[in-house]
Amino acid sequence: MADGQPPPHPLPLEQHQPRPSRRREKPQLSCTLCRRRKLRCDRGEPCGTCVRRGLASSCAYVRSNGQGPVTTTTQPAVSSMTDRIAQLERMVISLVDSNKTTGASEFDRMPSPVMTMLPQSPGMPAPRDATNFQTPRHWGQIRISELKNMFSHAYDPCIRSAPLASTSPSDNAEFDILFGSHRASSRQEILAAIPSKSVVDKIVAGYFLDRPIVSNPLGTPMAWIGLLFAVMCLVLSHRPEMVPMVADHGDLARVYGERIAQCLHLGKYTRGAPYTIEALLLYLHIELLRGEDTRIEPWMILGIIVRLAYRMGYHRDPSHFSNISPFDGEMRRRLWSMLVQLDIQISGQVGLPRMAREDQGDTREPRNLLDEDLHHDMQELPPPRPEAVQTEIQYSLSESKLLSIRGRIDDWKEALTNRRINVAAAEADVARLDKQLDDAYAALPELLRMRPMARSLVDNTETILRRFILFLHIQEAKCLLYFRYSTLLLSHSNDGESQDHPVSPHSKYVEAALQILQCQRILYDETQLSGRLTRIDGSLGHC
Repeated sequence: MADGQPPPHPLPLEQHQPRPSRRREKPQLSCTLCRRRKLRCDRGEPCGTCVRRGLASSCAYVRSNGQGPVTTTTQPAVSSMTDRIAQLERMVISLVDSNKTTGASEFDRMPSPVMTMLPQSPGMPAPRDATNFQTPRHWGQIRISELKNMFSHAYDPCIRSAPLASTSPSDNAEFDILFGSHRASSRQEILAAIPSKSVVDKIVAGYFLDRPIVSNPLGTPMAWIGLLFAVMCLVLSHRPEMVPMVADHGDLARVYGERIAQCLHLGKYTRGAPYTIEALLLYLHIELLRGEDTRIEPWMILGIIVRLAYRMGYHRDPSHFSNISPFDGEMRRRLWSMLVQLDIQISGQVGLPRMAREDQGDTREPRNLLDEDLHHDMQELPPPRPEAVQTEIQYSLSESKLLSIRGRIDDWKEALTNRRINVAAAEADVARLDKQLDDAYAALPELLRMRPMARSLVDNTETILRRFILFLHIQEAKCLLYFRYSTLLLSHSNDGESQDHPVSPHSKYVEAALQILQCQRILYDETQLSGRLTRIDGSLGHC
């Protein structure tokens, strides 16, 4: 290389490194909030400035230990929950006071959906900009003062000192199919987990009672095997007394629950293979029995099932398809009816719009038939049995008719919240929906209508419970209908638009609420040791 010529390649990176700075980092003595806002900090823990601003739970300092700055908070996360709620209450009150100077319209006073931002919290992988949509009927839209009172009574030092490790997924025995928390498995490993035929028959008998089941695991789809695991998981989890020969029923139920997800994934459930909807519905049943009604996970799983059912054409009546046998077509009608019922109830519990809509399909309701009326080789369906004949599906058909009106009420509430209905039209809608509820309940079979316990001496507990459930469906629907209508009238009465009503909507929903409380009191009394409902008979398949 000639002298004075630049090198053909750049010099190594380390030759360009700047010299390390000898300047010592200035220690930060103020808390992070005061430093950010350039306020005077008294360096207390928490400092006086943060206390006066209602930010005591967020007061933190950056301390240096010789190996870099380390942020240390001054209060434990759990014990500061009450302070954070109080801070939230002060923020809301200040916002309300600031908005009093700007006149609110009638729509501003009406309940509206809420889009909340979910902050990043320890152990939660959700991004900082995640959102959570909530309608006014969501359980989360409660008064902050009530939430504060709940925490003040519920939290004690023993609860605060509970280790956070108790909320690990392994302790909750979660085996969801949404996020792949299960371990991948092969078909041979899954088949090896099935116990002997004698044990399987006894476990399955707890679900079907005396109904036989034919099993050939080597020649059946993976979704069917997942369905078998779901049946065994349900019995082992909630009817262990049916299988006294199984000692470790809890551990075995968790294993079988994981096998359900493995079978569904191995069978590629998103493609809509046979028995997929049935296995997913039982999986949803397990999820519903594992936790609170307001958990969002069952609603998410239901969304997958509904979308998959749409993809498989369950929303269209089987009579449109010549390749579907009469037996399979009737089973599809029953499954779609069950999906619609679950959608109305679960969506209402989490406060979100339903997903399966009657106006998006034409599937007819199932026929009132006995189980022996149906068989695989049938050429056509027999005529439905009279209502006086008690069948296995009679209760499901009755519940479907009541919940269908409940779904219309939910749709009406959504339209009212979205300002698609005015007050004049709302009054007519309320009268129409209320009449539909009364007519539907009056059309129920006499055996399923509510009666005093003194007249139910010869009835089994399953029939008694079904009467309570159907009656509660009616009262809950009336309570929701008239409560929403009364809030609409209240918002207009504040504007000076008073209207005379022969029957107050307020009294109507209070009456329905009192009926619900009366039913709960009767159920409580009858489930005591000397009550009629002390022991609930019947199988899980009938619940």
